[in-house]
Amino acid sequence: MPLLSDEYHEAEGESLVWESVAVAQLPEPDYSVRQLKKEQAAMQVCRGLIEAYQQGEAASGSIDWEDLDQLIPQALQALGKPVLEIQS
Repeated sequence: MPLLSDEYHEAEGESLVWESVAVAQLPEPDYSVRQLKKEQAAMQVCRGLIEAYQQGEAASGSIDWEDLDQLIPQALQALGKPVLEIQS
Protein backbone atom coordinates (compact mmCIF):
# COMPACT_ATOMS: atom_id res chain seq x y z
CA MET A 1 0.00 0.00 0.00
CA PRO A 2 1.53 3.37 -0.96
CA LEU A 3 2.12 5.85 1.84
CA LEU A 4 1.11 8.85 -0.25
CA SER A 5 -1.72 8.90 -2.72
CA ASP A 6 -4.01 11.47 -4.22
CA GLU A 7 -7.74 10.96 -4.39
CA TYR A 8 -7.93 11.43 -8.15
CA HIS A 9 -7.29 8.25 -10.05
CA GLU A 10 -7.60 8.14 -13.80
CA ALA A 11 -9.47 5.22 -15.33
CA GLU A 12 -8.26 3.52 -18.48
CA GLY A 13 -7.95 6.02 -21.30
CA GLU A 14 -9.56 8.82 -19.30
CA SER A 15 -7.84 11.93 -18.07
CA LEU A 16 -8.87 14.41 -15.45
CA VAL A 17 -10.15 17.83 -16.46
CA TRP A 18 -9.02 20.76 -14.32
CA GLU A 19 -10.46 24.22 -14.37
CA SER A 20 -9.53 27.48 -12.66
CA VAL A 21 -12.06 29.85 -11.22
CA ALA A 22 -11.28 33.44 -10.27
CA VAL A 23 -12.32 34.43 -6.77
CA ALA A 24 -12.86 37.89 -5.32
CA GLN A 25 -11.06 37.06 -2.09
CA LEU A 26 -8.73 34.22 -1.15
CA PRO A 27 -9.79 32.04 1.78
CA GLU A 28 -8.04 32.28 5.14
CA PRO A 29 -4.73 30.41 5.16
CA ASP A 30 -4.74 26.91 6.62
CA TYR A 31 -3.46 26.40 10.17
CA SER A 32 -0.25 24.81 8.84
CA VAL A 33 0.47 27.89 6.71
CA ARG A 34 -0.12 30.24 9.65
CA GLN A 35 2.11 28.09 11.88
CA LEU A 36 4.88 28.02 9.27
CA LYS A 37 4.78 31.83 8.98
CA LYS A 38 5.00 32.16 12.78
CA GLU A 39 7.99 29.81 12.88
CA GLN A 40 9.72 31.71 10.08
CA ALA A 41 9.12 35.02 11.87
CA ALA A 42 10.52 33.56 15.11
CA MET A 43 13.66 32.42 13.30
CA GLN A 44 14.08 35.91 11.79
CA VAL A 45 13.84 37.42 15.27
CA CYS A 46 16.45 34.97 16.58
CA ARG A 47 18.81 35.81 13.73
CA GLY A 48 18.22 39.53 14.28
CA LEU A 49 18.94 39.27 18.01
CA ILE A 50 22.17 37.39 17.41
CA GLU A 51 23.25 39.94 14.81
CA ALA A 52 22.36 42.89 17.09
CA TYR A 53 24.34 41.41 19.98
CA GLN A 54 27.31 40.64 17.71
CA GLN A 55 27.28 44.23 16.44
CA GLY A 56 26.99 45.48 20.02
CA GLU A 57 29.92 43.36 21.07
CA ALA A 58 31.97 44.84 18.22
CA ALA A 59 30.90 48.34 19.36
CA SER A 60 32.35 47.97 22.88
CA GLY A 61 29.24 46.31 24.31
CA SER A 62 26.72 48.95 23.24
CA ILE A 63 23.65 47.58 21.47
CA ASP A 64 21.79 50.00 19.21
CA TRP A 65 18.11 50.17 20.17
CA GLU A 66 17.15 50.66 16.52
CA ASP A 67 18.54 47.21 15.78
CA LEU A 68 16.23 45.74 18.43
CA ASP A 69 13.21 47.92 17.61
CA GLN A 70 13.09 46.62 14.05
CA LEU A 71 12.62 43.08 15.43
CA ILE A 72 9.44 43.93 17.38
CA PRO A 73 7.01 43.55 14.41
CA GLN A 74 8.54 40.18 13.55
CA ALA A 75 8.35 39.07 17.19
CA LEU A 76 4.67 40.04 17.34
CA GLN A 77 4.02 38.15 14.11
CA ALA A 78 5.75 35.08 15.55
CA LEU A 79 3.41 35.27 18.54
CA GLY A 80 0.37 35.76 16.33
CA LYS A 81 -0.27 39.22 17.77
CA PRO A 82 -1.22 42.33 15.80
CA VAL A 83 1.72 44.51 14.84
CA LEU A 84 1.80 47.78 16.75
CA GLU A 85 3.57 50.95 15.73
CA ILE A 86 6.61 51.74 17.83
CA GLN A 87 6.51 55.24 19.22
CA SER A 88 9.91 56.90 19.72
